[in-house]
Amino acid sequence: MTGVRTYVWRLGIFSTPCPGQRAGSGSARLLRPLVGVTGIVRKTVEVELPTGADATAVRDGLDKAPRGRSQGGHWLRQLAAGAPLEIWTDATGRDPDATWAMITDADARAGIISAVIARRDPDWARALLGDVHRGELLEIVPSADREALVLRQLITGAGSGTGGTTISARLGAVPGPWSLDFSRTVLDLLAARERELARSVAVLAARMPPEIVPDLHRLPDSLARQRNQLIQHLSLVHAITEAFK
Repeated sequence: MTGVRTYVWRLGIFSTPCPGQRAGSGSARLLRPLVGVTGIVRKTVEVELPTGADATAVRDGLDKAPRGRSQGGHWLRQLAAGAPLEIWTDATGRDPDATWAMITDADARAGIISAVIARRDPDWARALLGDVHRGELLEIVPSADREALVLRQLITGAGSGTGGTTISARLGAVPGPWSLDFSRTVLDLLAARERELARSVAVLAARMPPEIVPDLHRLPDSLARQRNQLIQHLSLVHAITEAFK
């Protein structure tokens, strides 16, 4: 049973309380006293490292750090993953977007990412996507907002260093059909990244509108195979659509 509890705790699903237990109460009890705000002009969230774990915390999943890792940092990551996200916004008095920008501790941030994914909180997911890319985060955000978020990531390079995934994977999280403006911007970005365009052909073919075909003709000859695949597929889609009008 202890192994099961530890596994659940690590997934950040401590938000599902046992009878008589408040959501995330075990981790919240330990984490809340460690979180504060420092600074006058530029405020940041300061998080003290846990220095010990009582029997209840150990039973609920706090465990020994892997070799080479700080024990306090390991516990902090686990606590942040299990605690309610309100702990952070309560401490800052600000919304998730502003609060996330104030948190600099790597273990706290890693734990919060796990918590947001587990709780599927769209406001927090949107805040994290400014500098973190995880497919699971993008899927939490409403579909209508994903084009703008992915476009911002692709243009600024945001998230490429924090759990980053390929451009193709990011595009795959944006449901189709895509708008023509989004499709054109994506095509312009991928034209300079031949490998990424090659990986993305299936996604592009399935989600770009047929109206993008004239733009495809401007792709360089080095991408002739991918260009022809896309033109052929989208022309067929257009012909089928017209036939059923």
